[in-house]
Amino acid sequence: MRRCPFAFFAFAAFVACSSSGVHLTPQPQAGPSSPASTAHPSPTPTASGHPTPSPTPTPVSTASMSAAQLNAALNNVGAYYETLPHVSVSADLQSVAGEMTASGTFSSAVVTQGGIDARFPNGMEAMIFADRPDDLSGAFDVVEARARPLATIAPAPLSAPNRHEIAFLVDDSGDRAFNPTRTAAFAAAFPAVGFTAANGYGVDALSISLGNIQALGSGHPLDFLDINTHGSVGYNPAGVYWMMSTTQITDAALATYSADIKAGRVVPSLGDFGNLGPTFGFNAAFLAEHLTFNAGAIIDDMACNGQNPEVTSGLQQLSSQGVGRLIGWDRPVEAMDSDQTDAFLLDRLLGEQSPSTTGLNAYAVQHAPPQRPFPLDQVEVAMTNELRAGPLDDPLVGPPYTTYAVSDPSRNKLPRYYTHLIITDYGGESVANPPIEYALPSISHVVADEVNGQLDILGTFPATPGTVTITNASGSATPAPASWSTNEVIVPLPSNGAGSYGMVSVTDAGITSNAVPLTEWTGRITYSANGSLSNWAGDTGSGSFSLQGVFNAILRADVHPTVVTIDASPVPQMFAFTGLAPGSSGALTAGSGNFTSDNSQGNSCKNCSITLGLVNPQPTMVPQPLSSGSANAFFVLPETGPTPPAGVSVPSPPANCNAGVPGPAPSNTNPLMFCGFLYYNVNNPITCTGNANYCSIANGPLMDELPLNPGVDYLAPSFTLTMDPIFYRLTFASSQQALDLDPFGEPSTGTASLGGTFQAPQSAPGSTTPAFRLRRF
Repeated sequence: MRRCPFAFFAFAAFVACSSSGVHLTPQPQAGPSSPASTAHPSPTPTASGHPTPSPTPTPVSTASMSAAQLNAALNNVGAYYETLPHVSVSADLQSVAGEMTASGTFSSAVVTQGGIDARFPNGMEAMIFADRPDDLSGAFDVVEARARPLATIAPAPLSAPNRHEIAFLVDDSGDRAFNPTRTAAFAAAFPAVGFTAANGYGVDALSISLGNIQALGSGHPLDFLDINTHGSVGYNPAGVYWMMSTTQITDAALATYSADIKAGRVVPSLGDFGNLGPTFGFNAAFLAEHLTFNAGAIIDDMACNGQNPEVTSGLQQLSSQGVGRLIGWDRPVEAMDSDQTDAFLLDRLLGEQSPSTTGLNAYAVQHAPPQRPFPLDQVEVAMTNELRAGPLDDPLVGPPYTTYAVSDPSRNKLPRYYTHLIITDYGGESVANPPIEYALPSISHVVADEVNGQLDILGTFPATPGTVTITNASGSATPAPASWSTNEVIVPLPSNGAGSYGMVSVTDAGITSNAVPLTEWTGRITYSANGSLSNWAGDTGSGSFSLQGVFNAILRADVHPTVVTIDASPVPQMFAFTGLAPGSSGALTAGSGNFTSDNSQGNSCKNCSITLGLVNPQPTMVPQPLSSGSANAFFVLPETGPTPPAGVSVPSPPANCNAGVPGPAPSNTNPLMFCGFLYYNVNNPITCTGNANYCSIANGPLMDELPLNPGVDYLAPSFTLTMDPIFYRLTFASSQQALDLDPFGEPSTGTASLGGTFQAPQSAPGSTTPAFRLRRF
């Protein structure tokens, strides 16, 4: 189903840029399944060659024409067309143009890029939009065209005046080249994700009538305009881009739009050679006259020829009215291709949900798991690279498929013809407050920065700061952003309660991002060390010690598989963290020791002895960064983390440990296993009875940690935390290790070990949020 004919003229050379600059120039995919081998083929020229614009004719009569006269003249054009043998589109249009002037009803008629541009004897211009697939393309097009039900946009009141209008204008007059039901579904996707009146938006799916365009001009400044109708290039004068409206030609309409007709903004027109009856056509000047565009507004023109290189006065001129980006086809476009491209663009822009809330899964192929919204720039690049697929595949085309930025109006028949989507950027994102459609808030992943007490939110965000919400079973918190950029938002992270973990989302201009989980695990790590003492205060002798401790650890991390780039497979994230969360604590729970000298060095104290114990209650240890040197602190570091001080021996980590750095996993790591060390430093925890000289050295810090002073080696055993990829539970493991321990400030030998269990995670990744891993139960 074509939206306008494509084989009746010789195409001009493909133009890849304009004075305004082309943002993207889509190209066909290379390879045997793409049209790359034909480059930019041109249809066979007509017998008369490329149409030459006629000079503006001198009006034969200055008398105005009534609606009845205009309708009769245009309907006669359609009636004559029905008598033709339809051997070729080119021959048909040349015959029609010749008959129009020979009949005397028209003073001129020129075959154009999209139809026929004509003049009545009184000088009034007329446009013939030529699109009749059931007669122009063969029997199979007849079957498809007649099988499609006619549909119209259901009457609905125009949205209330608003600050941000999103409008879909479609030909709903019954032309089977358009599917207004589908257009209405595209529009309905926007309120489903937050584009509501309460947030300052108006969303309308309207018949593309002149009255509806005028109505939008009153209190509906546009952020996004979707156009779905016939489009052709006029030649009186040359290069004017015309679009067909659904407004019928009546005497009342002629009076209403007399100023627009005199100014050359509206003309009588005929679509489909009379199949639908005469209506008015309009151009970009009519839109500029009656519409208001917010700075940076986006026009998504799915009609034919909107970016045709021969257009010199078209939608491009609306850049002076505030339009920041224009999306359009350079030639006639196949109807199903156009709708499929539109559906893909909107689906990727608004984001996928499971189950779908936008309803766009009925029109665009989606992913499992679904993916987050992506910025307009990235969606446009994807359209140039990905081959068409999904619910709107055209069964009459079949493979080899084109990309979403290329249309095949030839319907897979030879000779092949290709139409390209041109995306022109007029600097829409550089304005002070660009429309949010350039980039809805979208979160790739988050990182709990425990060292600085903040949450780093990575993704793509509008330039204007919004709000952050973190929700869990205790409630929601909205920490004020400490910094905001288009790729990172940083907020303070509550230490406990509402907002300390849970679903993280970003809201901007009323639109809320995909929510990603900041997961929390709580666990209990036990510590045990036993060893012998062979020297104390310079005296040799014998002794032993035993220490036990308990550490209540709270860990926070984002471990949901994230879609880093558009339409890529989800990437697992590292199970890694920057430190223990506030609320973690530790204490030594038991300890004993003794030492008796043997006076082997001839010291005055022979067989002096001491007994060691723990202060009751023990000082509570809290998490602190390694660099702080704080007393009564403990911390955990990955084995692959910071380089230890000079002279400190650190065992090599197991080969299957991850990199210890949060975020998407590198391909050469195991993202599920974190390997680390536990360190602690407790000030004056020892009780000592016996010889006073010996006890004096026991009243210092008790440590089992990576030292702050090089050359001294205090190491606890390493441990592993392994996360299962289905339920995200943690398994703790640690082996007993023989280490060079010095817990009492004196040389000793012994072993240390760790044990631990962690509870089920809170706010673990699920299957209902974009880019989540599916879970099995």
